[in-house]
Amino acid sequence: MNKKNVEHRLRASYNATKCGINIKAGNNMSDTRCNQKLLVPLFGVQVETPLSFTITEAQFVERLTAYLFPQPIPINTGEKPPEHNEPVPVPIPVPKTIVRLIPWSRDGSANKETNKLILSEELPEGFDLFDNLGPVALRAGPGGLGGFQTITTLSSERNATALLLIEFDQVYPQIAAPLLSSTNPYESNLVESMLDGMRLFSGQEPHPYKGFHTTDGKVVDMVIKWPLMEIQGGPLKVGLLNSSDIEKAFYQVWQIRTRARQNTSCEIVTLAMEYYYLSSTMTETRTIFLYLMIAFEALFKTKDEDSASAASSRLARLLADSKSQYNEIRRFMWDTKKTPGCCQLRNEIVHGNTSSLKAETYWKLRGLLRIAILRIMHLVLTGKIDQNSYYESISNFVNQRFDKLPNL
Repeated sequence: MNKKNVEHRLRASYNATKCGINIKAGNNMSDTRCNQKLLVPLFGVQVETPLSFTITEAQFVERLTAYLFPQPIPINTGEKPPEHNEPVPVPIPVPKTIVRLIPWSRDGSANKETNKLILSEELPEGFDLFDNLGPVALRAGPGGLGGFQTITTLSSERNATALLLIEFDQVYPQIAAPLLSSTNPYESNLVESMLDGMRLFSGQEPHPYKGFHTTDGKVVDMVIKWPLMEIQGGPLKVGLLNSSDIEKAFYQVWQIRTRARQNTSCEIVTLAMEYYYLSSTMTETRTIFLYLMIAFEALFKTKDEDSASAASSRLARLLADSKSQYNEIRRFMWDTKKTPGCCQLRNEIVHGNTSSLKAETYWKLRGLLRIAILRIMHLVLTGKIDQNSYYESISNFVNQRFDKLPNL
């Protein structure tokens, strides 16, 4: 990983003393131990069976490297920078990490098991409250989100129904002590992957809003995540039968995300996931649809193709279970005879015409893309799609798959 990527991931220099981290001697007297917890209240998630799993060191595909200067560089002091002060690469060890998804309610927060996990005697006011201030689109229709109706400004209060709890136990080499803080460098990717895995598995939204770090039994700071502007679909229910599937979806998304900078195929799938998610944070019909179409084109349309006709065929060949179903999906995406397909609608919208766009269109498109992303992630991770020749590989795979479809 180059210096630019590391600086982007770390985002700031860290100061352990300032942030009040619990630092203890590690196995080596020159090492420091850092214990951290991240709490993310979730809204719209019902946990019937608590989910818990440990991420082993071997599962961390990406290992972060910080670049530290042996001597401080004077800033605006007029002093001459020290000579021979090249940045030294310092690998950041991966933490022992436990991910938990547990039920939550303010009234039930006093139960002993939950308190043992949180290790906090006092939570901030509004810790588990979802405050939504600003323009909100009121909608009705399939899945709780339908045709655009009206926009208003309001404040709604909802209480969290679940907690995502990530525990880090990490030993840093002494030279990396300036990087210590209440924020773990690996946490952002882990949280995003967990939430995206839940979204893709269920098609619902976990509604993350804010996250808190705890050290020494105190909540020390807040991490703003992604405030959503509307509620979509029904609640996600986590039970005994699907908890392992959610864990599997997390690992798939996490592996794709962490390989994205070195792997073209993973980078393309990550881009599609980001726009798939962004589509659910919008309140305007055209923008929702266009974000979904960006995800579609990222997955299936090469830069040398003027139209999305071939891309529509690739999507249909990937998802169809029969030749007739292929024709149905193909017409939904690309149809110039009877009703406009999604590709024609996309062209109409960017040229100012939205009369043909209906709520059921982008809901069906969102469902197709969700399944497509899950299937392509599996193909990439199992090596059936080459890591550096994505579009050629996906074309070959879907063509071979199409040849085997029954003529129904």
